This record gives sequence, C-alpha cells and structure tokens, in this order.
Amino acid sequence: MKRRGSSDSYSDVERKKEKRRIAWMIEQEKEREHERLKRKKIEEYERKRAEQLGLSKQRSSRRSRSKSRSRSRSEESHHRSRLKSRTKRSQIMSEKTREASEN
Repeated sequence: MKRRGSSDSYSDVERKKEKRRIAWMIEQEKEREHERLKRKKIEEYERKRAEQLGLSKQRSSRRSRSKSRSRSRSEESHHRSRLKSRTKRSQIMSEKTREASEN
C-alpha cells in the first residue's frame, strides 16, 4: 500500500510540474507577442515621424529660403545635428527592441 500512495503523490507532483510548465510556456508566448506588437508600434511611429520630418523639412525649406540668409550658420548646423541625433536615437531604440525580442 505504501508504494501506491507514493506513486500517487509522484504523479500529483508530475501533474503540477506539467501545469506550471504549460503556464510558463503560455506566459512566454504572451511576452513574445507583446514585444512583437511593441516593436511594430515603434517602427510605425518612427516611419510616420520620418515622413513628418521629411514633409516639414520640405515645407520649411521652401519658406526659409529668404530666412536662411538671416539665420546664422551655427544655428543651422545646430538644428541639423539635433535632427540627426533624434533619428539615431530612434534607430537605436528599434534595434535594441529587435535584439531583445530575438533573445
């Protein structure tokens, strides 16, 4: 009788382990899906932002032709470097999210 009781407890332990394993696998899948959607949203935001910057850059370049003479060279270069750094940050951010999701 002792053996039968121990095998019952063993199978209970195995069932509990299997339940935890399945719950863990489901949780991992949810996290992967969340990261995938997050990456998709970030890429969509970056694409829209780039389009906005491109459009606003074209618009402002048309308007600022007369203003560009009054604007100093240092202000222009400062503005360009700020745009570049913002773009780099967003690219780095999307790369990091891709790397994280691959791991």
